[in-house]
Amino acid sequence: YGELSFTNESGPKTFTFDQAFPSRPAVVATAGETPGTSADPGSSNVNVFISSISTTDVTIRVSQNFTGVVYIQAIWLDCT
Repeated sequence: YGELSFTNESGPKTFTFDQAFPSRPAVVATAGETPGTSADPGSSNVNVFISSISTTDVTIRVSQNFTGVVYIQAIWLDCT
């Protein structure tokens, strides 16, 4: 779990995982307002997309410039 801060920008931004995964993990990224701020209503109304995933990091972009936070969750399950 982690987050990337955006300030009137769209990325790309890279988040590095605390430790490497054995293979590429599943990643979920969600836009939100910066906690403790009074952002304009709808300021986090952007599409978040992942442009690349590796075992050590994920690169995130958003559909337009925004100020807020992208929350990231990554998980890997050994399904063998």
